[in-house]
Amino acid sequence: MNIEQFKDLTEKIVEYSLKRGADDAIVNSYRTDTRQIRFSENSIDIFNRWDETYFHLFISMKQKVVVTTIKAADNFRRIVDSAIRTAEASRPSEDYRGIAEKTNARSHASKWKPVSDRVLADYVAKAIHASADNGARRATGTLYNEHTDHYLSTSSGIGKFENGSSFYMSIRCFADEDASGHSVISSTSEKTFFPEKAAEKAAGLARQVRKPAGGLEGRYDSILDPMVVATITSEVGSMSSAFNVLAGFSCFEGKVGKQVGSDQVTIEDDATRDLNGRRYFDDEGAAVRRTKIVSGGVLKGYLHNTSTARKFRTRTTGNAGLIEPEAMSLSMKGGSDSFETMLGNLKDGLYINNVWYTRYQNSKLGTFSTIPRDAILRVRKGEIIGSVRDIRITENLVSLLKKIKSVSREREHINWWLESYTPSTVPYALVERLNITRSADKVS
Repeated sequence: MNIEQFKDLTEKIVEYSLKRGADDAIVNSYRTDTRQIRFSENSIDIFNRWDETYFHLFISMKQKVVVTTIKAADNFRRIVDSAIRTAEASRPSEDYRGIAEKTNARSHASKWKPVSDRVLADYVAKAIHASADNGARRATGTLYNEHTDHYLSTSSGIGKFENGSSFYMSIRCFADEDASGHSVISSTSEKTFFPEKAAEKAAGLARQVRKPAGGLEGRYDSILDPMVVATITSEVGSMSSAFNVLAGFSCFEGKVGKQVGSDQVTIEDDATRDLNGRRYFDDEGAAVRRTKIVSGGVLKGYLHNTSTARKFRTRTTGNAGLIEPEAMSLSMKGGSDSFETMLGNLKDGLYINNVWYTRYQNSKLGTFSTIPRDAILRVRKGEIIGSVRDIRITENLVSLLKKIKSVSREREHINWWLESYTPSTVPYALVERLNITRSADKVS
């Protein structure tokens, strides 16, 4: 299927949806060419490649909203018919207010020349060698290279195209079985992708972990790595979705204009930057733009699609997902201090490399816990004196944001697994009196 056939089929799905009774219809169509290399024990394990074409369908009929995915192009009529029947059997949504009727977004088509498999394998080899050169015994991780064509067609007459490529590596380095460090790196260009830098950082962290001790509890001033800050920033993005506010899932409900963080916290969504997460329009065709979420600790507003914007009597921020407004590429403003200065000024606390299993006990209140992993370093008078394991961060999101005392001028662009699910450009952050509890009943 060439690009014109791809676009034509997308428009036919919209037309057929209207013919079958839909009032509004949107189809976001994707063609992806993805290559993956997985490696462990300092060698490549597997090389995968996927070529996929799929169509995300949104319809509304008499205020009844249905979203589904069409994976077989020759089967789209059956899927649309099924979506119509589901809408007929559903209840109307009280909050649905329609889709974008016009847009000033522009299409974007860049030339794409795929890199060879050998180049991708060389990236992995460079990372493994950098890991060993920086003191790690073994390295494990994943490399991705992806090109995506995206075409949008709506019942409002909007038709837009964008494409782009990305490189990404996640690498964990081990100095021994209990000593690991983790780092990620990404780029939209082969010219600016240097996975060995991620390996150098991960290996350097692993090398500083020595016989980690368990059982630490209490409140400790803590420097959070950009991988942790990206997780927190992703949560801020999610909490700022107007859909989550309406649904009662956000601790930011009723807090616009109020302090939700320290004066060190400025977070915005900006998918116009040439980084992983780059977009030219959202899922209903509105142009993406830079949107302040938190400025100097003050919540400035929520992320909107057309429907939630009309509900809140404001304008869309260009953040439409097919179901709800969502952040696309977050950014947290850096500070004036270097990471080394922040570490040197830490009198008695922790450095935390990474977290996973972030779960809310109450999302409306913002109470959550998350488990640190990889390098958890004990710091006293600016010196690393040991390492820690088997701990949990148990906090409240707003309380944590308010305890951010300083942020570094260095920043990294992070997206990793489910924790930092939204690509985020973030600094290191010093959090005062971070609440640390045990992650297991028994700690040996």
